[in-house]
Amino acid sequence: MVVLGCVGVVALVTAGTHTVQNAANQAATEIATTAAGQPTSPAQPTSPSQPTQPTSQQNSLGQPVVADDTWTVTVNNVTTSPGNDILTPKSGNTFLEINVTLKNTSSSSQTASSLLMFSLLDSTGQKYDQSLGIESSPDGAVVANGLLRGTVTYEVPKSVHTFMLQFQPELTSSNVVQWTVTEPRI
Repeated sequence: MVVLGCVGVVALVTAGTHTVQNAANQAATEIATTAAGQPTSPAQPTSPSQPTQPTSQQNSLGQPVVADDTWTVTVNNVTTSPGNDILTPKSGNTFLEINVTLKNTSSSSQTASSLLMFSLLDSTGQKYDQSLGIESSPDGAVVANGLLRGTVTYEVPKSVHTFMLQFQPELTSSNVVQWTVTEPRI
């Protein structure tokens, strides 16, 4: 009896682990296919010998991109800054300032948090933390159909010039839109 009970518990744990892994694989597929900022169809099962190919579309600076049914995002421009008398980057670094506009396309007020919604990565996958900026960041309440403009600032090495800016509408959302941003050369 004890052996049968143990076998039953092992079978349940194994089945649960398989279900969690399938859900994680489906979420990863949805993130990869929505990286271009386009709606996707439901995930199709794939066999291990046929990996899912992510959609590849370059979102352009200055063009609004629909992230989900709540947010449309525009990357307006990209600049660098050496800082000011109070805020300065470490030696060998510069501030990368990315000016964005968020439009709340929903019918109710929403809260924007640049720290939670935006990420910056380089070509090696190195993620950069948002820095205190000289300009104000796009944070706070946004009324229905309202706009919020601000600058997300990152301290980056002067030797790296190309980055991937990502916007994730909600922490638990599988939608991720991205832009390639190039540091302007001074």
